[in-house]
Amino acid sequence: MTFKRQWIYINNPFLDIINFKKMDDIGKFTTSALLAEPTDPDITHMTDILVPVYKAYNIQYVAYKSGIANQKGSTRAFETYLKDLSSKAGSWDVEVRHIYPVKSDNYLRLMPYRVRPFQTGTYQERLNAISGLLLRIGDDESLADLKTLIQTFYDGMLTARNNQLTKEGLVKNYSDALEAKRIDLAKNMFKVHGLLITKFFNNPDDIARFYDFTKLRNYYKKADDMPDVGMNIKLHPGEIRLVPLRITRGEVWLFVNIGNTPVKPFLYSEDKEPKVPDTAPTIEDGQTLQLKAMEMGGPDDIYLYIQNVSNVESGEVNLVQMN
Repeated sequence: MTFKRQWIYINNPFLDIINFKKMDDIGKFTTSALLAEPTDPDITHMTDILVPVYKAYNIQYVAYKSGIANQKGSTRAFETYLKDLSSKAGSWDVEVRHIYPVKSDNYLRLMPYRVRPFQTGTYQERLNAISGLLLRIGDDESLADLKTLIQTFYDGMLTARNNQLTKEGLVKNYSDALEAKRIDLAKNMFKVHGLLITKFFNNPDDIARFYDFTKLRNYYKKADDMPDVGMNIKLHPGEIRLVPLRITRGEVWLFVNIGNTPVKPFLYSEDKEPKVPDTAPTIEDGQTLQLKAMEMGGPDDIYLYIQNVSNVESGEVNLVQMN
């Protein structure tokens, strides 16, 4: 069996830029650089190739970002209902107890698990808990006013949840369309790069003015002080992934979010059923964050987890140990 090493010059490095914002920045810089030289017919030819492709990408990217913003707004609206549900359920329980004693058959029929079903479980399970209570109240005249209050809250919460799901679906559609545009832009960037090499083969340094290397270098070469060890973690939508290593208190880790979703790294004491702490830092898409182990958890926390905040898109993070 013959092993064939992949030759770097037959790879398209622009395809490796999977972060949508990075791709937009790089495409904008190169198209602007090409447009700045309108009197050179060779450059004009490259401009004619790349500019319409970049414009199509940018239009889709703006739509995607708008969809993300709308999704965040609808998510906040639903989370407000979710936060209020705990206290609302407590007040509903009090109102039921005013009519039926706690140990009575009617109370146990209406509130068999008291407020717990409204405070724990998935979103759908909590909505089901409210609709179940409404069904159990039925035509009970003594609880008619309470039923109206619960119904109003339920209708608002259900609408907020449906809006959230609709926005998530739109973002998924925008993301899929943008991914196709990203690939098209990467291929045409590679095509133009080939033309630049042809034009400047005697003076390759002249190619540099067409690229923003502050955006490219993280993708094409390692920083001089970056260790050789590293790990790539891919995350499904909404996933909390256990990283297959144990962390010691003195370690320092670099998190490079190369995906398109925010992520949260944190330490936990067990290798199952983790709970994301409120103090877990959020690393936005395209951002890099260096963290000490002691900043991610307590002295007994040795298991590293990474949460994909998005329930719609997959995420991706590179981890590098810095010491």
